[in-house]
Amino acid sequence: MLHDLVALLQDKGPLSQAMIARELKASEPAVADMLNLLVKRGRIKRLSADACDGGCCSSAGVEMFQWQGEQALPLVSKLD
Repeated sequence: MLHDLVALLQDKGPLSQAMIARELKASEPAVADMLNLLVKRGRIKRLSADACDGGCCSSAGVEMFQWQGEQALPLVSKLD
């Protein structure tokens, strides 16, 4: 499911946790755990509502998440 989340952000751009959960048909707590991992790895960036150009995220302080690219740490580390 982690790779599905990455593909979703790559394809659709910045999305909120609720939007991602809805698209993946997953619980918000499960999505939150994956988002936190991806933020730690530098794969995605957490955006504040201030970074949004209006729309649904401009109210209630909704955080958005945006793909950052391949320069980030790998999703899976290999064991030797």
